[in-house]
Amino acid sequence: VSVMESHTEPGLDDILYQCVPLVTDWMAKKGILDDNKPPLLSIVADYLLYLTEFDKWNSLPRLVATHKVLQSVGRMRDADVLVLGCISPLLTKIGQDKILLAEWLPSICNSQDLQLQSRALNQTANILGLIGDNEKALALLQQSLDIRIQIDDKEGEARTLANIAGVYRDRGNYETALSFLEQSLATSRQYDYKETEGSVLHDIAGAYIAQGNRIAAIPYLKQALELRKQTGDQEGFGLTLNTISQMFMGFGMFK
Repeated sequence: VSVMESHTEPGLDDILYQCVPLVTDWMAKKGILDDNKPPLLSIVADYLLYLTEFDKWNSLPRLVATHKVLQSVGRMRDADVLVLGCISPLLTKIGQDKILLAEWLPSICNSQDLQLQSRALNQTANILGLIGDNEKALALLQQSLDIRIQIDDKEGEARTLANIAGVYRDRGNYETALSFLEQSLATSRQYDYKETEGSVLHDIAGAYIAQGNRIAAIPYLKQALELRKQTGDQEGFGLTLNTISQMFMGFGMFK
């Protein structure tokens, strides 16, 4: 601790540490920092990844630092997984979608790792859908779906089908959306992906509600609520519960 400097990042619940110049100069003279894959940095990379797994208060500076270290030791797949699993959701949460589209996701969309490529295509498409570029979003989702079928990623296939449905729902094309959701539901049930099934059931109900057919939505919401309770999906459970309450308020049932 005595050879470290620390400071608190403004607006973040995190304390960041760095070596003082005296230490880094000594390390440089010893050749510790000279090679492309120094053993010390590999150890640092493992530790930083450990922090991302067990510390729910991951800050953007720490994640970016982890990504940089992983790249410096040639662990590109770990770096890409970190982007998709941690950096991308955090940037989306704070409204930095343009940075994701410009700097973080494009290279992974061209990754030789088809599983990561399909995930990146999905995330890119979801952002494009949010900003209204539905045509490009659909094209990327179809590309992702083709890859997931090719590599036999059934859960990814189910999720991509649901994402395609979301684009059609946003367009107001509820019949097409429901068709894709039914395909997603069938795949989820066949391979027992209960968390995905709960999400899809909720989306089917949402499509029926958007059509004005609240009665048809009720059994799907009940099934979604039960599945989300079983799987411990607290956020999804709350979302479905809220949808049910809003729907019954629409019926004029307040008690």
